[in-house]
Amino acid sequence: MTENYLPPGTESLKDIKLGPIRLGLQGPPGSGKTFAALTFPSPIVADFDNALHDHFGKDIPRIPFWEPDFILNRMEWKDSEGKLRKGFPLETPIEKRHQIPNRRDAFKMWLKQEAIKFSPSQTLILDSWTTLQDAFDAKTWAEPTYAKKTGEIDEYAPWDAKITYSEEIVGILSGLRCNVVVNFHEIQQRDPKTGILLDKTQPLMQGKFIAKLKLYFPFFFRQFAPNENRTLLPKNYVWQVSPNEAFDPKCCSEKLRTQGVVLANYKSFER
Repeated sequence: MTENYLPPGTESLKDIKLGPIRLGLQGPPGSGKTFAALTFPSPIVADFDNALHDHFGKDIPRIPFWEPDFILNRMEWKDSEGKLRKGFPLETPIEKRHQIPNRRDAFKMWLKQEAIKFSPSQTLILDSWTTLQDAFDAKTWAEPTYAKKTGEIDEYAPWDAKITYSEEIVGILSGLRCNVVVNFHEIQQRDPKTGILLDKTQPLMQGKFIAKLKLYFPFFFRQFAPNENRTLLPKNYVWQVSPNEAFDPKCCSEKLRTQGVVLANYKSFER
C-alpha cells in the first residue's frame, strides 16, 4: 500500500497545542471587559479610552494613545530610512486648527515596530476598537480625498479607506506572537415602545467591515453581568460563548461552546 503524500510544510494537528489567543470582547459600558482582559498573562494596554482608573497603583504597563502629547511629541518610531523620530506633527489645516493628533497612523506604526516584539507569554489589549475607529475618522476626515473627474470631495473615499485600514490592523494583530484581546463597545437595536431587541447585538462600528470582523478572531464573546445586575463585582461577570436570540458568539473550542456562559477571565481558557 502506497503512503499518502504530504506536501512540504504540512503540520499534524496532534502536535499543535493552543497557541496565542485572539479574543474579541463585546459588551455594554461598565461590563468589566477591561477587568477580564487584564486577567490574561503579562498584559500591556494600548490605551485609547483612558478608562483604567480602577487599576491605578497596579503594575500594569500601558501605552497612552489617548494622550495628545504622547502622539505629538513623545512617541518614538523609525521612519523609512531608519531614523529615530519623536511624535507625529500636525499636518493638515484642520488638524492644526482643531489640534487633532494622528492616532490613526501612530497606532499602526507602533504595531509594526513594537508589538511585533512581544513574546508568546505576553498579552496585548486594545482598549478599545471603538475609539481607534474614532481616531481613524478624525484623521481621515481632516485630509479629504477629491474625485479626479469632478474635483469635488469624494464622500465615499473615507469608507473605503476605513475598510482598508481595519483589515490592515486586524491583519497585523493576527500575526503577532502574543495573546491579543480587543475590546468592543456594542450596539443594540430595540423597539422604543417595548424595549424588545429588533436584531442581534453587534460590535459598535460603522461601515461594511463589521460583516467580516469576526473572521479574524477565533474567539469572539459578549461580556455581561448575569441578569444585567451591574452591581456584581468584576470577578462575577461572564462571557457568552453559545449563541442565542440576542447574540452570536464565535468559539473555536467545543469544551467552551457547550457551557453557554463561562466566567470572564483567562482561567476559562486554561480549563
